[in-house]
Amino acid sequence: PPPAFALIDEVAEGSPAQAAGLRIGDQICRFAGVDRRETGDLNACFAAIQQLVPKSAGTALEVLVLRGSPPVRVSIQLTPRQWQGRGLLGCHMAPK
Repeated sequence: PPPAFALIDEVAEGSPAQAAGLRIGDQICRFAGVDRRETGDLNACFAAIQQLVPKSAGTALEVLVLRGSPPVRVSIQLTPRQWQGRGLLGCHMAPK
């Protein structure tokens, strides 16, 4: 997989991210079509995701993560949507 560009450091209770199975500690390698190899640097990756998520509300996006030690590749279907919390995902990604 492409190198990880973000680390999940928060997943809100009842959020789309939690429903999709995203976990704290997951390392994001690809978020839909966004990855470090294709998109470039960290800032470009985060900017692309910020544009992509609102346009993709209600549509499942494939997210490729590395999880655990040793890391295992996990593919998750994450659907951005309105929920009772803030944002459309309900998770926080820290640059890696």
